[in-house]
Amino acid sequence: MKEYRRLSKRERFLIWSWHYESKPSLSFYEISRRLKLSSSTIYDEVNKNRRRPDVSLKKLPYDPEFADYNAARNRILRRKSKYKASSGNLRKVKKLIVEKGWSIPMIAKRGNISISEPTLYCYAEKGFKAFADYTKKKYRRGKVRFIPAAVKESLMMTQRSIDNRPTRIRRRTEFGHWEMDCVDSRKGVKTSVLVLVERVSRFTVTYIIKNKESGELLNALQKFFKKYGHYTKSITTDRGPEFRNGTVIYDIERRGVDVYFAHPYRPEEKGTIERINRDIRKYYPKGTSFAKITETDLASHTKMINEYPREILDWQTPQVRFMRLKNVTEANIRRKYRNAAIQLA
Repeated sequence: MKEYRRLSKRERFLIWSWHYESKPSLSFYEISRRLKLSSSTIYDEVNKNRRRPDVSLKKLPYDPEFADYNAARNRILRRKSKYKASSGNLRKVKKLIVEKGWSIPMIAKRGNISISEPTLYCYAEKGFKAFADYTKKKYRRGKVRFIPAAVKESLMMTQRSIDNRPTRIRRRTEFGHWEMDCVDSRKGVKTSVLVLVERVSRFTVTYIIKNKESGELLNALQKFFKKYGHYTKSITTDRGPEFRNGTVIYDIERRGVDVYFAHPYRPEEKGTIERINRDIRKYYPKGTSFAKITETDLASHTKMINEYPREILDWQTPQVRFMRLKNVTEANIRRKYRNAAIQLA
């Protein structure tokens, strides 16, 4: 059995040249002999792979450039035809990608469509138009970690080390423990985004700060505690100078909230917020100036991030999970005050 191979662009030009340009014109049999192909292959190529099959070759001769383009297009269409999808499902997929920024697993699990995750990946690979705006998630490879030399810590940092954080916080068995970090603008711009993420629900809160001085940070934290203070028991952060500021630490702790610091060069100790920062960077890539971003735009994108269905939450959204845990916490507080009132009576 002969091995199947496609005609190349060069071979198509040779067919055209030998059959139409050379004098005398070569027959299909002679062309097939020179190209070491069957004569039926040459005949089918000239008669079927042309612009207008309904018009004779005398009026509209064989065009090698169009034939090569047409053959490539037909190969793509043949591959696509193996995957059938309704136009309604593809419209839903496009809407979720463009308007909500969902990934393929999110669409498959919570997109209310009858297409499996592997099939959606096939659609994206085959170039379906619904996936034109989809960017595949990049997973980072492990790198050799830099191990810094031992540094003598102050007593303030030693007392608040992540090593002293209770096990219930590390295991995420209790609601109300947050992680905090800053996402910076491009070099030379002081404006940043203060990010706080609740560890159990992955609920995200963001604020634009003009700089990392204590005054700006305290104003942003005041807004945070005014809205979420009842649901905050601890904050874990890195050892950036803006967070090691004694004024900031004491302002947080006077509200009854514990502060814990991760070890230097150990971002995995606050991996939740590092993962959320990647979602934020999807909308504001490195090199963005947050001085040009409005609070409204940031709130809109934060809302979209909180509406991502996440596998770690059994494909619930952080918004839904946070509200459920918040309602449980409020019910427990009301029960506590009610029991105290009964005892006093």
